Amino acid sequence: MGPEAAQAVTPAHVQHCVLPLNASGHFNPHDVIALLADKGLPRVLVEGGGVTVSQFIEAGAVDRLHLLVAPLLIGSGRPGLKMTPIKTLECAAPAHANLPLW
Repeated sequence: MGPEAAQAVTPAHVQHCVLPLNASGHFNPHDVIALLADKGLPRVLVEGGGVTVSQFIEAGAVDRLHLLVAPLLIGSGRPGLKMTPIKTLECAAPAHANLPLW
């Protein structure tokens, strides 16, 4: 959401939260989880595309990963997950891993 979102009228039941961004313009996934936990939300469902999900995985902020495959082939687009490459298969996270993945 851009700066104009801060000027939008917020309904009474909605809380507007602001997180700091890093040099790449992204937030730290752990900041999201901590902010929501402070508001009494101990579990978070992160639903997003490959970029969003990859950021949470790379930060070690995922304890369960459910992958859904849509019944459509949309051609070449963004990769499903975009993560730091591993050197060997021994460095790969097992599918049954819990926090931390690495």
